[in-house]
Amino acid sequence: MARSFRLNARLLREARWRLGWSQEDLASEAGLCVRVVAKAEAGGTVLLATAERIANAFQAAGVAADFLPIVGSPREAVESILQAYRLSDRQLATTCSPVLSNTLLAEVTGSRREIPFAGVYQGLLGFERLWKRFFTLFHREGGDLGENEQVAVAGQQVVLWGHEKLRIGESPAAPPLLVVMQFRVERGLVRHFELTLDPTAIACRLHGHADAKRKMRPGA
Repeated sequence: MARSFRLNARLLREARWRLGWSQEDLASEAGLCVRVVAKAEAGGTVLLATAERIANAFQAAGVAADFLPIVGSPREAVESILQAYRLSDRQLATTCSPVLSNTLLAEVTGSRREIPFAGVYQGLLGFERLWKRFFTLFHREGGDLGENEQVAVAGQQVVLWGHEKLRIGESPAAPPLLVVMQFRVERGLVRHFELTLDPTAIACRLHGHADAKRKMRPGA
């Protein structure tokens, strides 16, 4: 499915005015029709390829493409991912694709002996695979990740933290688990993601899950 974006219309117009260009001039430089340029300046959505053509036209003329990022702030880009996470959306990468870079690099810190899905995941398919593994292992029963001002924004970096109620299979209820998510956002798209979980707490949950499975076996 083609991805559509909404440019910052005010900054787009100001960039064009700085060069003394008309909409027709911008359309000519970008290889687009005037109608598409007018739509972008009115706040309408355009295809990623169209946004790149407009950005390249300005950069070739020596003007930074300040009308990117596509969303208002790095925090807004992260918010849709947080909402999908709270809904335990296994298709999180598809749901949030408008704010994800095609070259996204995601990492779950730790060793696979401690965290079964630890490692590096590349691109949108990798990000999809990460969350399928996460929600296959964990059943989210609530938590406060990113709530109560548990968010820090520094430039293009966004950090969320909180304690999440994550149950593994039939394991007994356990205290909330500390979860930290770090994002780097460039031009409105998340380009790097890092997930950190408490490995000791996960080991306890995995042990409890194994015990619960043994007790369910006939004759146990």
